[in-house]
Amino acid sequence: MPERPGRSARTVPDVFPPTYAPGAHMRPPLALVLALALSAACSSSSTATDRPQPKVADFSSGSCRSVAEPVLRLGRELDTLSSIDMPPPDLLEKLKTAQAALRALQPSVEPSLAPTVEKLVGSVGLVRLRADSNSYERQLAVTALEDYDAVIAACTGGP
Repeated sequence: MPERPGRSARTVPDVFPPTYAPGAHMRPPLALVLALALSAACSSSSTATDRPQPKVADFSSGSCRSVAEPVLRLGRELDTLSSIDMPPPDLLEKLKTAQAALRALQPSVEPSLAPTVEKLVGSVGLVRLRADSNSYERQLAVTALEDYDAVIAACTGGP
C-alpha cells in the first residue's frame, strides 16, 4: 500500500522485553509459592481464642436464663470470627441461627436487659451483612464480642 503524503509508516512498539520467553512470566518462583502456602497454613491453624464461657446455670433466672443458650452460641461463633480474616459459609450459618434465636426472644426480655441484647443482635447483624458483601473486617467481630461480654456481665455478674 502506498504511503500518503505527510504520513510515515507506523511501527509497532516493542511491548515485550528482549528476554521474553512465552509462559516464563506466568510462573512464580517456587520459594514464593512455598512461603505463601506456609504462611496460610500457619495463620489458619488456630481459629479460636478459646475464651472461657459461662454455663447456662451461671445466668440469672428470668430473661437472662432464657437468652443464655443463643447468647453462648453467639459467643462461640464470634470468638472464632475474631481470629480469622473471612468467615466460611458454615460459620455464618451458625451465626445466623443463633442470632435468629436471640432475636425471637427479644420481645420477652426484661426492660433493663433489652438495650444490651438489642446491641448484641445489631452488631451480629453488621458482622453478617459485611461478610455477605465481602467487606468483612475482623474488628467487627471484636466489637460484637464486646457486646456479648456486656450481656454476659449483665446476666452473670462477671466479664
